Amino acid sequence: MTEPSEIYYGYRINRYITGLSIGIGIAAVLLVGVSIMRTYPLWAVILSGGMVVILCIFGVFWYFTMDAATNPKTIELFKKYFGDFLRQIWDGKGKALDIGTGRGVAAITVAKQFPAAQVVGVDTWSRMWGWFGMTKEGCELNARIEKVQDRCTFTKGNALELPFEEGTFGLVVSTFAFHEIRVPDRMVLFEEVLRVGVNAVEEMVEKIEGLGAQEVIYTSLEETGIELGRLRHIKGMGFLMGKKGNNGRLE
Repeated sequence: MTEPSEIYYGYRINRYITGLSIGIGIAAVLLVGVSIMRTYPLWAVILSGGMVVILCIFGVFWYFTMDAATNPKTIELFKKYFGDFLRQIWDGKGKALDIGTGRGVAAITVAKQFPAAQVVGVDTWSRMWGWFGMTKEGCELNARIEKVQDRCTFTKGNALELPFEEGTFGLVVSTFAFHEIRVPDRMVLFEEVLRVGVNAVEEMVEKIEGLGAQEVIYTSLEETGIELGRLRHIKGMGFLMGKKGNNGRLE
């Protein structure tokens, strides 16, 4: 069987969900109209109207979030600006880790931006997220398509207990992943980031300076001038970068 030649980051399934929501919503609107014209019971009209409202809200939400985030144009913009920011803090020599790699977007981007780097992507890849293109096999396929498979590997692991020795990586990144991890104290996540990092640690999360990170710089997406399109509601998000303390410990 011939492998796909087009890289896939989950856009098609999200477009199907958006289209299905809109289609069912239109059908519900028609049902409301028929119910009114044929003087159907009031409960039928209310039920149909409720379906319209729910589906419209869901469809709009999905269109401006999951659908927009996996749009190929959005992915390409992410790759460009992500790489630009990484070059400000890392020389590309050594090993890099992508926590919650999902479809491998960030890991593959790092591998392409830094030809001398060895990159590892780690994730749990639950069955539910597999429907959205987030699988270990999908990451490996995308890496082969982008021709970085010799420098980009993927392994299953938990962000709370990363399966790596202390100080293994010169660069640690994570994009849109930590908010999905259910844990009472999120500082545990940051501690793991600092444990496996060597010196330069780039993390798209907030408030790690108190853990011993130095030279922390935050730049919002709005300040970068990135054209967000449908994702302009996330303009408050941004890039948070910093370096691990010289003593290698949390302060």
